[in-house]
Amino acid sequence: MRNNRLFKLTVVFLSVLAIAGVLSLAACAPEPASTPDPSPASTPTSAPEPEVITLKFSDPMPPTNTHNVLRTWWVEQVKERTNGRLEIEVFTGGALGSSTEQLNLVKNGTVDGALLVPAYFQNEMPAGNIVFLPFMAKGTDVQIKAFRELYNTNDTLRKEFEENNNMKLVSYSVPCDQVGGASTDIKSLNDLKGKKLRAVGSFLSIVKGVGGTPVPMGMPEIYDAIDKKTIDGFMSLPYDMVGPNHLNEVCPSLFYWHCNAPGGSFDVINMDTWNKLPTDIQDILVQLDADTDDYAYENSVNNEKKWVGILKDTPVYDFSQSDVDAIKANCLPGIYDDWVATAKEKGIDGAQELFDQYKALIDKYNAQTTYTPAFVK
Repeated sequence: MRNNRLFKLTVVFLSVLAIAGVLSLAACAPEPASTPDPSPASTPTSAPEPEVITLKFSDPMPPTNTHNVLRTWWVEQVKERTNGRLEIEVFTGGALGSSTEQLNLVKNGTVDGALLVPAYFQNEMPAGNIVFLPFMAKGTDVQIKAFRELYNTNDTLRKEFEENNNMKLVSYSVPCDQVGGASTDIKSLNDLKGKKLRAVGSFLSIVKGVGGTPVPMGMPEIYDAIDKKTIDGFMSLPYDMVGPNHLNEVCPSLFYWHCNAPGGSFDVINMDTWNKLPTDIQDILVQLDADTDDYAYENSVNNEKKWVGILKDTPVYDFSQSDVDAIKANCLPGIYDDWVATAKEKGIDGAQELFDQYKALIDKYNAQTTYTPAFVK
């Protein structure tokens, strides 16, 4: 009996011990690894939009001006070739300043770029005014190419632009070749004698040399002065400025004395603005130069043809070669020597070298041009 009871206690003890072992093993067993929650799919990031740089350019001329046609083309090319990274906002019609204010506007950084007529800045741009010397280029293409190369290779000219006036040349636009006009027909050199003719700059001495009386005055005054017989006519104006100023109404005919396309205007950009542009954009603008010059010539030729059609009832008398040679003999080389001397007085130490290089470039491109004025029959 006693043994049976002992047996039962032993069985109970062993059962409790077994259960405790099982529970202990369960407690020590590693927990099953948890399954991580699926993370959301990553969204691809798009490349940042390139910064758009907008520059402000000032133009004192009306939107229909020949140079503005050139600039409009240039602005479109800039936007296209930079893939929209550089845009030019142009204010025409003198909205930001008059013709005589443009140099200070761009020099001081009030605007990023401007149209300059160098004739208004004789003291500030004596080297740049070399473009007004007569009897040089036989075509607008010649003068455009010669001046661009001069700018790129002559330290004196580039210093006047970039250091003295804090600006860089963008484009150079040359008007049609020059003609004269008077209230009576001028068919030869002899017809100029005794005439009172509007003239400015170096043309004052040319009028004297042909036996006329030079009368300096602004362009807006010419029409009334001829109409009121204060003067007989004008010695030299671009052909494409005759019609817009209605001078064909007071001059029944024009005369062509082969002055050879002096003058023009520059589009320039402030040097501080230029230096802040990314280098790849600077490279694009420099590479655009050659195409800009080609378009400038094309624009000039097309403009000339347009005005030939408009002024078809105003004949142009072509001076004989002997008359042209006689005009040159009266004023050359005096006009060139005067330019060099004046440039030296205004601080251009390399004036003679600048003139010599310009003349050599003119001669080089004169040998290549096929230009003939459309207004001479």
